[in-house]
Amino acid sequence: MIHCSSVAQNIRDRQFTYFYFANTADISSFPQTRCYNATAHRGIVMLHRVVVLLIGLFTATSLSGCATWVNIPPHAGDAAIHDPNEETVRHVEVAALRAALADKPADQDVQIVLPPGTLPLTYDTILPRISPSAMWSSRGISEGMTVVEVKEIRIRGSQAAVDVIRPWDYKVPESGRQLMTVDMGWDPVSKWQVKRVVSWHTSVEKALQKRPNGPVEIQR
Repeated sequence: MIHCSSVAQNIRDRQFTYFYFANTADISSFPQTRCYNATAHRGIVMLHRVVVLLIGLFTATSLSGCATWVNIPPHAGDAAIHDPNEETVRHVEVAALRAALADKPADQDVQIVLPPGTLPLTYDTILPRISPSAMWSSRGISEGMTVVEVKEIRIRGSQAAVDVIRPWDYKVPESGRQLMTVDMGWDPVSKWQVKRVVSWHTSVEKALQKRPNGPVEIQR
């Protein structure tokens, strides 16, 4: 407890900026009145807010996997992350491939092809989370298999877009390939969730030229 008589002396000596007195009566008649340093109190409140903000930012970044800017494959001259085995990349791939298979279900085994540089451990981690029919081969694309390929990945903080190439018709291999773009967002509760799936009704080459370089609104 601070004695208000000494506080009054400190005020006269200008050792403190100003004080809030719990009792507004003449402090000389209440020598035991409790006093608070209002400047220090405000400083503690501001420090608390800063700490909470930093914890929130750290938590959001940590839970989302720490990869806030990803281009796979790399864009010319960029400084983004390009590692296809990074944790956030794996989460985004799982969400995108689930959406691709849900949008156009396959009643047979599907060979999943992930970006170049993907390690066998990454395949083994991802595939069980996608579908029981999902498989991969270390020897490349198997003849006669239905192939679903992750072509490009773009992550911008809590937003992501993944380009997936799949057959126009799973049962007709000669039907050609189709590009679909999966847009998704991240939040602390639901993690990576698909917001929209765009199926491009043109050739894969033309679709890759038309779609944006980031997870933004797509004009078809």
